[in-house]
Amino acid sequence: MAMVSNHEHEHNHWFKQKRYGYGLTPTSWQGWLATLGLVALIVLSAYSNNFLSETGPAYTQIARFYLDIFVLSSIFLLAMQSKTRGQMKWRWGRDEQTW
Repeated sequence: MAMVSNHEHEHNHWFKQKRYGYGLTPTSWQGWLATLGLVALIVLSAYSNNFLSETGPAYTQIARFYLDIFVLSSIFLLAMQSKTRGQMKWRWGRDEQTW
Protein backbone atom coordinates (compact mmCIF):
# COMPACT_ATOMS: atom_id res chain seq x y z
CA MET A 1 0.00 0.00 0.00
CA ALA A 2 1.57 3.28 -1.14
CA MET A 3 1.46 6.27 1.14
CA VAL A 4 0.34 9.62 -0.29
CA SER A 5 2.17 12.67 0.98
CA ASN A 6 0.27 15.72 2.23
CA HIS A 7 1.58 17.72 -0.74
CA GLU A 8 0.13 15.26 -3.25
CA HIS A 9 -3.14 15.00 -1.31
CA GLU A 10 -3.62 18.79 -1.29
CA HIS A 11 -3.50 18.89 -5.08
CA ASN A 12 -6.67 16.77 -5.17
CA HIS A 13 -8.59 19.64 -3.60
CA TRP A 14 -9.97 22.33 -5.87
CA PHE A 15 -11.42 24.50 -3.09
CA LYS A 16 -10.88 25.45 0.53
CA GLN A 17 -13.41 26.66 3.06
CA LYS A 18 -13.92 30.37 3.47
CA ARG A 19 -12.69 31.75 6.76
CA TYR A 20 -15.98 33.59 7.44
CA GLY A 21 -19.44 32.32 6.54
CA TYR A 22 -20.40 29.36 4.39
CA GLY A 23 -18.80 28.85 1.04
CA LEU A 24 -15.81 27.86 -1.01
CA THR A 25 -12.73 29.58 -2.37
CA PRO A 26 -11.04 28.13 -5.48
CA THR A 27 -7.44 27.03 -4.91
CA SER A 28 -6.62 25.42 -8.27
CA TRP A 29 -7.29 25.97 -11.94
CA GLN A 30 -9.92 23.21 -11.81
CA GLY A 31 -11.73 25.10 -9.04
CA TRP A 32 -11.63 28.32 -11.02
CA LEU A 33 -12.90 26.50 -14.12
CA ALA A 34 -15.77 24.94 -12.15
CA THR A 35 -16.66 28.36 -10.71
CA LEU A 36 -16.56 29.91 -14.18
CA GLY A 37 -18.90 27.12 -15.35
CA LEU A 38 -21.35 27.98 -12.58
CA VAL A 39 -21.25 31.67 -13.50
CA ALA A 40 -21.81 30.78 -17.18
CA LEU A 41 -24.87 28.70 -16.27
CA ILE A 42 -26.28 31.57 -14.18
CA VAL A 43 -25.73 34.03 -17.06
CA LEU A 44 -27.42 31.56 -19.42
CA SER A 45 -30.37 31.39 -17.02
CA ALA A 46 -30.52 35.19 -16.93
CA TYR A 47 -30.57 35.26 -20.72
CA SER A 48 -33.26 32.57 -20.99
CA ASN A 49 -35.41 34.42 -18.44
CA ASN A 50 -35.19 37.71 -20.40
CA PHE A 51 -33.00 39.53 -17.87
CA LEU A 52 -30.80 40.76 -20.71
CA SER A 53 -33.58 41.97 -23.00
CA GLU A 54 -34.82 45.54 -23.33
CA THR A 55 -38.32 44.65 -22.10
CA GLY A 56 -37.04 42.89 -19.01
CA PRO A 57 -38.38 39.78 -17.30
CA ALA A 58 -41.92 39.07 -16.16
CA TYR A 59 -42.58 38.26 -12.50
CA THR A 60 -42.70 34.53 -13.24
CA GLN A 61 -39.32 34.77 -14.99
CA ILE A 62 -37.82 36.55 -11.98
CA ALA A 63 -39.04 33.76 -9.71
CA ARG A 64 -37.70 31.17 -12.15
CA PHE A 65 -34.30 32.90 -12.22
CA TYR A 66 -34.04 32.90 -8.42
CA LEU A 67 -35.04 29.23 -8.38
CA ASP A 68 -32.38 28.50 -11.01
CA ILE A 69 -29.72 30.22 -8.89
CA PHE A 70 -30.75 28.24 -5.82
CA VAL A 71 -30.78 24.90 -7.66
CA LEU A 72 -27.51 25.51 -9.55
CA SER A 73 -25.71 26.70 -6.41
CA SER A 74 -26.97 23.75 -4.36
CA ILE A 75 -25.89 21.25 -7.00
CA PHE A 76 -22.52 23.00 -7.27
CA LEU A 77 -21.92 22.86 -3.50
CA LEU A 78 -22.93 19.20 -3.29
CA ALA A 79 -20.82 18.23 -6.30
CA MET A 80 -17.75 20.13 -5.12
CA GLN A 81 -17.94 18.89 -1.53
CA SER A 82 -15.59 16.00 -2.34
CA LYS A 83 -13.13 18.43 -3.95
CA THR A 84 -13.03 20.74 -0.92
CA ARG A 85 -10.43 20.69 1.82
CA GLY A 86 -12.21 20.71 5.17
CA GLN A 87 -15.77 20.14 6.27
CA MET A 88 -18.60 22.31 4.93
CA LYS A 89 -19.94 24.35 7.83
CA TRP A 90 -20.52 27.92 8.92
CA ARG A 91 -17.26 29.53 10.04
CA TRP A 92 -16.63 32.52 12.30
CA GLY A 93 -12.95 33.02 11.43
CA ARG A 94 -11.49 31.29 14.48
CA ASP A 95 -10.84 27.88 12.92
CA GLU A 96 -7.12 27.70 12.16
CA GLN A 97 -7.51 24.48 10.14
CA THR A 98 -9.21 26.30 7.23
CA TRP A 99 -5.90 27.78 6.10
